[in-house]
Amino acid sequence: MSVNNPEQYITTGSVKSTSHEAALPELPSLSGLNMRELWLVLQRSSRILGGISILTILGILIFLLISTPLYTAEAVLQINVQKSNIVNIESVMSGITSDESQIQSQLDIISSRNLAGRVVDALNLVNDSEFSPNVNKGGIIKWAVSKIKGEDYADSENDKKEKQEIRSKTVTNVLDRLKVVRNPKSYTIVLKYTSKSPGKAALIANAFVSEYLKGQLTAKFDATERANSWLTEKLIDLQGKVRQSEMLVQAFREKHGLIETSGRTITDQQLSELNTQLILARTEKAQAEARLNATGEDESSADVLRSPLIQNLRNQETEVLRKKSDLSNQYGPKHPKMINVSAELSDLRAKIDIEIKKVRESIQNEVSVATAREDSLKRSLDELQDKTGLSTKAKIELGELERLWKANKSLYESFLERSKETSEGHGLENADAFVISNAEEPVSPSYPVPGIVILVAFIIGISIATLVILMMEHLDNAVTSSKQAEEVTGISSIGMIPELEKKSNIMNYLIKKPSSVFAESLRSVLTAVHFSNPDKTPKVIMVTSSVPKEGKSSFVLTFASLAANSGKKVLLIDCDLKRPTIAKALKREFEFGLSDLLADRATESQVICHEEKTGLDFIPAHPNTVNSHNLLGSNKMKELLGRMHDKYDMIVIDSPPIMAISDSIVLAKIVDTTIFVVRWQKTSREIVKTAIKQLKSFNINMAGVVLTRVDIKKQSKYGYGDKGYYYTNYSEYYSG
Repeated sequence: MSVNNPEQYITTGSVKSTSHEAALPELPSLSGLNMRELWLVLQRSSRILGGISILTILGILIFLLISTPLYTAEAVLQINVQKSNIVNIESVMSGITSDESQIQSQLDIISSRNLAGRVVDALNLVNDSEFSPNVNKGGIIKWAVSKIKGEDYADSENDKKEKQEIRSKTVTNVLDRLKVVRNPKSYTIVLKYTSKSPGKAALIANAFVSEYLKGQLTAKFDATERANSWLTEKLIDLQGKVRQSEMLVQAFREKHGLIETSGRTITDQQLSELNTQLILARTEKAQAEARLNATGEDESSADVLRSPLIQNLRNQETEVLRKKSDLSNQYGPKHPKMINVSAELSDLRAKIDIEIKKVRESIQNEVSVATAREDSLKRSLDELQDKTGLSTKAKIELGELERLWKANKSLYESFLERSKETSEGHGLENADAFVISNAEEPVSPSYPVPGIVILVAFIIGISIATLVILMMEHLDNAVTSSKQAEEVTGISSIGMIPELEKKSNIMNYLIKKPSSVFAESLRSVLTAVHFSNPDKTPKVIMVTSSVPKEGKSSFVLTFASLAANSGKKVLLIDCDLKRPTIAKALKREFEFGLSDLLADRATESQVICHEEKTGLDFIPAHPNTVNSHNLLGSNKMKELLGRMHDKYDMIVIDSPPIMAISDSIVLAKIVDTTIFVVRWQKTSREIVKTAIKQLKSFNINMAGVVLTRVDIKKQSKYGYGDKGYYYTNYSEYYSG
């Protein structure tokens, strides 16, 4: 069967440079995915995306079915910050102002345990199964028995502590369903209450409003009542004090014959002056003592630091220390120069200590002077006070009595005015808030809302699925596209070989379907290799891979067979002397192999086999050959390739994996070019990088990289940049 010349099938795009110095670029991270790449990732993982999303939505639907619906009722209050005072009185219990903190305090009162407790008591919620742990945990039985017997369950309960705990837990459960919110741009408070029953939700919401307003009025009324009683008692007491202090003033004036004067005496002025000077003297003494204490053991005090002599000695000490440091690098501690420097340093420090002592003695003298001045002023003050006589003392005592009388009188008048205002305003108290709208029974449940829950579930499901897919994509370290192959290897991608069905015989498939995608992909590689070197068409081509089981041998066999079937005279040499596969794949028995030829145990005619179906000649190999590295790198191998070069149009060498043994490196140095095979979506990128790095380190000529065993349908979902996309979307150009 004839096949078109491979030169007719020229691949689009130019072959990239194969220099061993080409850098190995890092693959982009998932954070750099654009919208199209993200869409492709999700598209090829659609089953995972759909599965996780469906499971999430099913879970939410089950949750909706088993969830108990809850209803929320709303009551609206408004804080009254505009007060209408009926009487001119500063209220005993002032109203709410527009201050944010006071308005927030009202929200705290509404949501307080005290108010919730009053609601629990008013509605008898301790016997409600929705809120009371007493009913939920079997207390309903005790309650029912007590009702049958005609007893009050609360009275029949002996353990008061248990009853208090039940009420406390009920209050907690009631508060858990309450939500109080406020619009920050207004004084409106919305009180929301949630319950399993719509009627109960409205009832409890209105009960909170009622108890809140009732509590405000009660608190104001009680405060006013207490204020009236207290003011009355206080007025009686103050009235007696005013009369008593007034009588004392009058009696004292009559006894000492003093007349009221607004001027001050000379003695008074002297006393004031001496007092001022004494205070200043004590201040100066305290400052001096503080400075003295600061210079005790602290060499960094202000007085020490201000001393010019000490500063000069410190500078000398620093210079000597520097000199000592320099000498210590040259001499030991017992050297005469080091001893002299140490003595000089000790002398300077002794001088510094003496100067610090002098500074302290100077400050000590200042303390002594300040103490003497204080004692002198104190004696003068005592002598002047003794000279004032009884009249001055009497005037001072009279002043004290008059001040007490005026204070009692002013306080009495103030309380008298407040008492009148409080009495007039008693009974006119108003609440600090009013109801805008009472709570009504809700028509539909507030939880769960099916539409919102399903929408949220869908979003969560999609998000979780997307996250899982992106994590899987990120953890996938295999080569999945031609672009990735080029980025990992740094060489051109020249082909993508599809994976055939496991039952398919690749040789029969290639012969029976010459226009199939499989054949065309091989033809594309053949064409790319043919034009890989513009100056000289490669004739000796080696095919290698990084690790075993990458489809290398299958590719080599079909690649060489296609070339032979196209009319070329092709020789395939199995150089994998450890694990040869060519003869086994062709189901051929042989006696002599490549190692026999290189060891002169057989002739070329005895070793070269011929395949009738394709016209391919091949040299098989025995497995587990000893010293394979030496055989393949020998002059015999070079001579063999030289002889075959003249007889054949193309020589294809199947070499062992690079990471397994070093035979491929030896062969790569004596061939025209090398094709590197990578198994699609299987081989690790790091392994491929390592293998390519080894090849490039020996300046190996590379024709390009070929992806093998590719799932064309799955690979087409990686985008229209790869051949897999065109193989799938333009299948009318291929048969089979």
